[in-house]
Amino acid sequence: MNKGEFLEKDIVTVECTNGAQDFLLLKCHEDYATALLLRDKKYKENNIKVIGRSVMYADAGRPAYVYYDKISGYVKTIKDQEFTDIQASIAKAMGLVIDRETAPAPEYVPQGSESTVPEELEMLCKQVANCCKKLDDMQPEVPQENVEKLKTSIIRLEAERDVYKELFMMANGTKGDNDGSENKSEK
Repeated sequence: MNKGEFLEKDIVTVECTNGAQDFLLLKCHEDYATALLLRDKKYKENNIKVIGRSVMYADAGRPAYVYYDKISGYVKTIKDQEFTDIQASIAKAMGLVIDRETAPAPEYVPQGSESTVPEELEMLCKQVANCCKKLDDMQPEVPQENVEKLKTSIIRLEAERDVYKELFMMANGTKGDNDGSENKSEK
């Protein structure tokens, strides 16, 4: 069978050395497809439940590949949401989950001389970029409770400063300012 006959999200039967087995196609390439082996029993870890001919399981941490000429049949195509959940499980199992705040922004590189990005998509990308910039520019609001605590701390620190200043002045035999004004050279 040929590449054009199958797409991502298809469950297919593949002729293997130990008999026919079902695989879920994850990504179709030129000569082969990246896939997950499906079986009736659960794996020890990273189980993904897939409904093919029946309830089957795949190990999200063990992707494989299948050559198109070894595919002997089509079983079904899974739903978009199910495929998205499977992709997320694979990324998690393989340690590919990335903190979105530290991840670099993906870049779009057009193929060929003309841009193939629809105008709608370009407009949405610009809107997202503008929203991100606005979020970066925003200052977080400080809760009023924290402001009050800080004011209290400043008042206490000023009082301590004044006590130490008075003690210093007394130890040096000089007279401090009694009117509470600060000496500008001390700032």
